[in-house]
Amino acid sequence: MKPIHPLLPALLFCGCSLLSDVNDLSFGDGADGDTDGDTDGDTDGDTDTDSNAIIPDCSECVGVGNTIEAMLCALDLCDPDTVISQNYSSPTASDLDGSCAAVAHYGDPSNDLAPLLNGSYAMMATGLAEGTNKNTDMGGYPIMDIHSNNESIHDVYQWRLRLKAPPEASGFQVNYVFLSVEYDEFVSSQYSDKFYILLEAESTNGGQQTVINHADCRDQAVYYDFSGSGCNTQSGYCCYIGVNSALSECCWYPHGSAHAPNSQSPSCPGGTWATDIAGTGFSCASGVGEDNQLHGSSTGWLKTEWPIDPGEEFTLIFQIHDTFDSLFDSQVLLDRFLFLKEAGQGTGKAG
Repeated sequence: MKPIHPLLPALLFCGCSLLSDVNDLSFGDGADGDTDGDTDGDTDGDTDTDSNAIIPDCSECVGVGNTIEAMLCALDLCDPDTVISQNYSSPTASDLDGSCAAVAHYGDPSNDLAPLLNGSYAMMATGLAEGTNKNTDMGGYPIMDIHSNNESIHDVYQWRLRLKAPPEASGFQVNYVFLSVEYDEFVSSQYSDKFYILLEAESTNGGQQTVINHADCRDQAVYYDFSGSGCNTQSGYCCYIGVNSALSECCWYPHGSAHAPNSQSPSCPGGTWATDIAGTGFSCASGVGEDNQLHGSSTGWLKTEWPIDPGEEFTLIFQIHDTFDSLFDSQVLLDRFLFLKEAGQGTGKAG
């Protein structure tokens, strides 16, 4: 196995506060250079078409467990030259244990949540990362969300990474699935848990903290997070990744739902759920009713790409939180962080 990352001792558990030291984009990245026996046009053995990705060797690191080191390996950040420091913490929750993990597969083995690269992925949750209870209050006091309409948020978890781009890199990508028990009851309402990717880089917005993953809204006439500067969607209205994102896979969302009585949007833009998430506890319910509080849906696999300067040092923060309530939980799976020789800019469906 790969030696323990020099930044962190082996027995530090995930959940401890640790510190050492356009929507529907096409993500094909180059000409066919396939040498791995598949047909995706690259050399890394998975199904994504990114021949300009810089693929690290993660064969010797341990990407399963509840240590912060396992989380790093599961995200495929296994080159110590690119990781300066990392910190997992919460400004609201009194208990960090159980809120994150690194696993080989979440849910039924035959579902669509197989890891994309190197056999595992990282998980963050506003409840228990591997639990089946989707109504968990992790404790603590709420804070205000400065990114989205100054709403109160609970169970906030942040994984902060200080990274250095390789000299040949001009960007990065990260793949993820957002799951929430708030589908479909809270669609088109402000009661929407969110997952942010926050970037602090001099090459982006002069180093000011910027949310880089957003997309069109499911129904911007009823709810949107922001518009204008920084919103690069076709509609001109943006939603962060949550149940209101048009990238979500809804279950039964009807015209004129309880939270959006004036909505004229289609029941399920883009069709109903397409990603099998069986066994996670977030699978769709059959319709409106109390049983939906124990069900949900997801976005399916998404990918965010963003440019960065070669050799640039920057901070990346993954944040997930409950909005308004502290009970109805959400979760994110994080996989396949790669530096790219060429990069797009935006968030869309992966693959």
